[in-house]
Amino acid sequence: MATILIGIDDTDNAASRGTGFLARQLFRQCQNRQLRPLGVTRHQFLIDPRIPYTSHNSGA
Repeated sequence: MATILIGIDDTDNAASRGTGFLARQLFRQCQNRQLRPLGVTRHQFLIDPRIPYTSHNSGA
């Protein structure tokens, strides 16, 4: 059986539900298709005043 790692980061804007939400949605879709996902992790990116972001600057 193959192991597939997926990383996502949605376009950061005030109207988006966020990367964590999208990652959990994808996890549930994989479960619904019997793909046996192992989990969701979140990662904090560098917070630097030179890098604009709207919320927590994280990916999943």
